[in-house]
Amino acid sequence: MSYTKITQELKKTANKQKAKILMGFFKTGKGQYGEGDTFIGVTVPNIRKVVNTHYKNTSLTSIQKLLESGIH
Repeated sequence: MSYTKITQELKKTANKQKAKILMGFFKTGKGQYGEGDTFIGVTVPNIRKVVNTHYKNTSLTSIQKLLESGIH
């Protein structure tokens, strides 16, 4: 599975309200330790569902791009 398809699946489960809460919890504001980090509000159980569905068919290049992404 490609990086693009995986990110599209994750965005389908994104929650703007949860993202806002997480950005506050992880101190992503200016001058805070998490400054610049971006959250889209995907919960760990939803991340696991996507991973379990596609990990066997995903290239190492796509996995590396996901790990290097600035989106949490």
